[in-house]
Amino acid sequence: MKTFIIFFLLFTMISFYSTPAHNKSFHILDGYELIDAMHDKYEGKWFEKLYIKKKVTFYKNGEKERDEVWTEFIDLPGKVRSNIGCAEEGNCEIVRNDTQFVFQDSKLVSKRRAVHTILLLGFDIYKQNTERTFEQLKEIDFDLEKLYETKWQNRQVYVVGTTEGDTVTNQFWIEKEHLYLVRLIQKTQSGKLMEVEFNNVKKLDKGWIATELVFKVDGKLAFTEEYLDYGIPESLDRENFNVEDFKTNF
Repeated sequence: MKTFIIFFLLFTMISFYSTPAHNKSFHILDGYELIDAMHDKYEGKWFEKLYIKKKVTFYKNGEKERDEVWTEFIDLPGKVRSNIGCAEEGNCEIVRNDTQFVFQDSKLVSKRRAVHTILLLGFDIYKQNTERTFEQLKEIDFDLEKLYETKWQNRQVYVVGTTEGDTVTNQFWIEKEHLYLVRLIQKTQSGKLMEVEFNNVKKLDKGWIATELVFKVDGKLAFTEEYLDYGIPESLDRENFNVEDFKTNF
């Protein structure tokens, strides 16, 4: 009997210390702890660069309006270039240092402060200091004190930013087992409610990537993204993100 008790205590201790904290729901009490867990789980593992070619389909009044092909170059943390249509036409969006630059016909037409929420929660969160992530999310009005658990598309998820039943406050949904983004609800600067679903998630190296995105505005389908090709390039030309001397070819 004494031997059994000793064995049981040892087994209990081993089980406790060998179970990662992020897999224990009672250890995740708020958004701060969840972000810490996400960062710690993939620290030194998540990819730093990404190339995406995607078909963007726009809808109006429930009907398909048009398709466009975009190419994106992402350098983590904090940089993304989206070529809209043919790159040589010079229609492009570049985000760096929480600033969005929009080019049309190779000319800068807009510059504004903008935290790229999808870049932040889908990628940067694994590569940058957690304090930086906290600051950015507070800037765009996510309440990191609030968290609850529920199910989404038959998966257990954490929901950060609100309480259960609220679907209009800024919030992000994180798949519980692998800790990646699956849903985002956020008010736009114009006051509209944007919802994004991150579907068909695939393993990419030691990280993850959602290959089908669905965007809704005020509950209506606005556009979808289908990834036609994606991968991790060996390197990215810094000129991709040069807004002072904008180029279309590399």
